Amino acid sequence: MIKVIKNDGSIEEVDYKENIEIARHTASHVLAQAVKKVYPNVKLAIGPSVENGFYYDFDNIEITEKDLKKLENIMKNIISEGQIMSTFELSREDALAKMKEEPYKIELINDLPLGSRITFFENGPFVDMCRGPHLLNIKDVGAVKLLNVTGAYWRGSKRNRRVFK
Repeated sequence: MIKVIKNDGSIEEVDYKENIEIARHTASHVLAQAVKKVYPNVKLAIGPSVENGFYYDFDNIEITEKDLKKLENIMKNIISEGQIMSTFELSREDALAKMKEEPYKIELINDLPLGSRITFFENGPFVDMCRGPHLLNIKDVGAVKLLNVTGAYWRGSKRNRRVFK
């Protein structure tokens, strides 16, 4: 059993194997934290879990296969720190102000219906707009392995910029 924090701040214990997507989603935040540490000017998009792992879309950088081991090692260090995840909610106006340097997050906020809850998750120095849930303790992510770098068009449209996954 592991502890999970939801976007309302509640904490519950869940079975890790039955909820592996939560660990994968948390790992995507750890990846974003690692990338932000190496490339402070990176622009963050989204970082979901997927069937066999996780990814995060980035812009304003070019990551190559050679960068993966370095980023993986930074992720392992972050995981070993055992950072505790917390969550908070902001108004639309405050969320837009907080994400003013993140054009993809601004787009996502502007696409939300008025009155939507806008939640953020924070671990260590990293804060990301997200619905959650996440592992309460980053250490519970366990082992990670970065396998490849790919590119995609933001939101799957050739009219949009290409982002790295």
